[in-house]
Formats: sequence, structure tokens, C-alpha cells
Amino acid sequence: MVRTAGKGLFFMDAKSDESRSKTILPNDTLRYALPDADGQRLIKSTTELAGTIEPVVPLAPALDIGSPTGDPDREPDASNELVFDTPANPGKCQFTVSPNAYENFTADGRERVNALCRWQIDAVGEVTPNIALNLNGTTTITYNSMPLNNSAFGRQRLTLTLNGVPAGKWQWYQDVEFFFERDAQSRQAGQPNWFVYWLQVGRAFGFGAPANVPYVWNASEYRPGTTNVVGLFNIIYLPPRASITLFNNCRTSIDQCLETMNHEAGHHASRMLPVEQGGWGTDLIYSASLDSDVDFIPDGFEQTHPDYFTVGVVNDDIQPWDHAPFDPATNRGLTRKFEGVVSDREAEFILQDWARPGKNHGTNIP
Repeated sequence: MVRTAGKGLFFMDAKSDESRSKTILPNDTLRYALPDADGQRLIKSTTELAGTIEPVVPLAPALDIGSPTGDPDREPDASNELVFDTPANPGKCQFTVSPNAYENFTADGRERVNALCRWQIDAVGEVTPNIALNLNGTTTITYNSMPLNNSAFGRQRLTLTLNGVPAGKWQWYQDVEFFFERDAQSRQAGQPNWFVYWLQVGRAFGFGAPANVPYVWNASEYRPGTTNVVGLFNIIYLPPRASITLFNNCRTSIDQCLETMNHEAGHHASRMLPVEQGGWGTDLIYSASLDSDVDFIPDGFEQTHPDYFTVGVVNDDIQPWDHAPFDPATNRGLTRKFEGVVSDREAEFILQDWARPGKNHGTNIP
């Protein structure tokens, strides 16, 4: 937390038992308030006047942000890592902020300080906050809907100011981070949040299939009948009727999700290659009887081009997509063109993982 230079904020209040005299020096950085002719309190700079005024009440000599606290990167906790779509607050994010206790103040003094406190924080994407002061001095901040885009999540700055103080003076700051509940489904009905937001990340990094190829979520942990298949390129017999299924175990991490969406995109790219390059083109109807190993490379092409990975059969740097294990000696199998490109950029995309649980939530970053 950072506070601007200064030693305190004062105002006249003979009723408070905290009243005391204070000698004001010409170059003192303290601020005080004197009643004007109409009895209204005016905040003045002590550089304008020297002398003694009494009684003087220190309203906020040690005001600070009491909650949230800590650096969300190095001291993550529930106060500075704020989550949308929790079981307690489905479809929104709600949290409470408060100034510090200033324990030496009477109840009346604390009430006066609380009445002066003003909290500010930016919108999360297009979702603007509703800020409501509570009777107990805390303030509740609510974002009442889910952001459309994953890029809206992440770090924001919460600011505490005092009403009546000139702009830019007497400000306290606290950084927080916003996340989404991974398995909840408020962003898009019938789809978990991880599926919606992580797909946005994958497409932004170029890992996914073309925009006209939809990804579909399946609630099964794995492809039925298997224990490890987390994705499926749905066979299309004639373009453009293509789709890709991500099974629910893709939620285990953003890495798993992006690697799977990219792997299945490779099958789609391979299927769309011209016939002479190991695909089916845009006109040839796919036939399962001509693809016994179901890798979307015609058996006839594999039989007549056994070395197709080494002879440079390439179209815009896309190679036929073979399910055989990768063999570096022959460069055949699941090539790094598709399988390695995701892991090679992990350090970049995990910075955009705002799921709870996820790569950034509860993580200490050195």
C-alpha cells in the first residue's frame, strides 16, 4: 500500500473527547479544518496560517486501507484475490472493503471518518462496480454480471480517498486481482467458465481451429469408452460441417485445455489438405473405409508416401496429422508443429489463466 505525503487531517469538534490543542507551524504538512461564518467546516492547508487553534481533533492521522491487504502476487489471500461466480455469489463478484480501525477514536470519531471515506475501482471489462457504504463503516463493492472476455480479469487498483480533500491528495492504494470460478457456468448458459474463457486464450495464441469450426463441451470426463481421450475431432464427411469436442477433464489445467484444442485443430487442418498432400480437400467426401487408422490421412496416401514426413509434403507449413508416436529419427508421428507449439509458449499463456483453481490463483510469484 502507498500513501501520499502528509501527517494527518484535522477538524474542529469540541464534543469529541479526543479534542486537544495543536500548534500549527507555517511549513507543517498537517491539514486542519475551521468553521467558517456559517459554521461549516473548511479544510485548510497549514501552510496558509501559523498559530494555535483548539480544540483540534485528529480525524485521520493514521488512516489506511484495513482490508484488503497484501500483494496478490506475493501474499495471495481471499481479501486480495477476488472471484466471480462463486457458489455464494453466482454470476457476480461481491466483496467488502474497509479502512483501518483507528482504535484510539471514539465511536463518534470513527463514524465521522467513515462518512468521509470514498472508494474507487475501475470496471472489470464492461462490468462497472456498484459501491455501497454500510452502516458499520465497511463498504460493499459488487460487480453484478460476468465479463465477456478473459482479458478483463487480472490486476486492478483499489483507491481510498477522503471526501472534500483536493483531487490527488490523501490517497491510499491497494492492488487486487480478479478471477472466475473455473467450473461454474454463469458466463454462458450450459458451458463452464473454463471452457469459454480458456478457448478465448487459445484462439488468441493461434492454437485453435478456424473460427468457423466450433468447439463443443462434453460433460463426460473423457470420451466414453476411454480413460484418457480428452478431445475429439468430429469426423466431417463434407466441409464445412466440422466441430471439435473438449471433454470435461480438459478443465484440469489451461495447459491441458489448450494442448487438446490445438491437437484436434491439427486433425482439422490435415483433413482439409489437398488430396495430393495427404488430406481430403474441400470436395472429396471423407470415407472411414479409406482411413483404417482414423487419422484423417487416406490409407492410399500413406501407402504410396511412406516417407511423407521426410520428403517435405507441406502446404503452408501444415503436415498431415498422423497419430503414430513421434519418432525423431524419421520425423514421423505427432510433429512438434502441433504438439510442441503450445508447451513452448506456456510461460506466456499461463499469465492469462484467471481461473480458480488455476495457474495464478493462490500462487506466490517471486
